[in-house]
Amino acid sequence: ATLEEAGSNRSTTSAMASLAEAIQELVTHMRTEQQMIREWADGQGEQNSEIKKLLEQMARQSDGQSEQNREIKKLLDRLARQSKRN
Repeated sequence: ATLEEAGSNRSTTSAMASLAEAIQELVTHMRTEQQMIREWADGQGEQNSEIKKLLEQMARQSDGQSEQNREIKKLLDRLARQSKRN
């Protein structure tokens, strides 16, 4: 090989090494971002579960209050009928 070819080979080898290093850095960065996204998604799933539980609890309380309201209305109706008799 001539001196010129040897220099060209060294430049190519150096460029390839730089490219490989840059690709490795990119892959590392992408993996970090993927992990952050997974953690965010997991957090969203947990938050959605908590919101669902809260909404279910609120719905049960609302049902209970509706039942209480019906009972109170029955008692008031009964009292109103009794007061009309007296």
